[in-house]
Amino acid sequence: MKAFTAAMHYNKDTNYRLARIISRVRTPWRLPVLYLICILSISSGFFYFTGILSQLAVIAFGCFLFTSIQVPAKARAKQSMDAVGAEAFTVIYSFQQNCLTLTSTIGQDNQLDYSQIIHLAEDREYLYVFSDLSSAYMIEKASVDKGCRELKTFLSLKSNQAWKYIF
Repeated sequence: MKAFTAAMHYNKDTNYRLARIISRVRTPWRLPVLYLICILSISSGFFYFTGILSQLAVIAFGCFLFTSIQVPAKARAKQSMDAVGAEAFTVIYSFQQNCLTLTSTIGQDNQLDYSQIIHLAEDREYLYVFSDLSSAYMIEKASVDKGCRELKTFLSLKSNQAWKYIF
């Protein structure tokens, strides 16, 4: 008996968003630290260095670091889409009493026991179900057939995990 059904259409953009979320959950300190280094580098280039070359070098470093913060997530998203071998695909999630069944349009079906879920997260549009720190399933909230709040309660009880909101 299926308790809930939901779906997710994966493409380049949604896969990049998922890669960013995985990175945030795996190393939550990384982004704030890198942004702080960028700000400190750029501001110190303006205020603390007296030589024009040293000012430009420190400011350039801060700008380079700022523009390259999301590069690992972009590379991860591209790599996972290349591994699948499709530009876009859809996954249907069937939340049954004993496990989560995933059926994809590219023929990569899977089952996940609820005890394997290690982390549950959400943002404004999506739910994220982590089976380990390097992979997660992304579920569009609007696609949940019996209500998102009920699904969240169901998953929380089955996995013994609490939901965390990600900004």
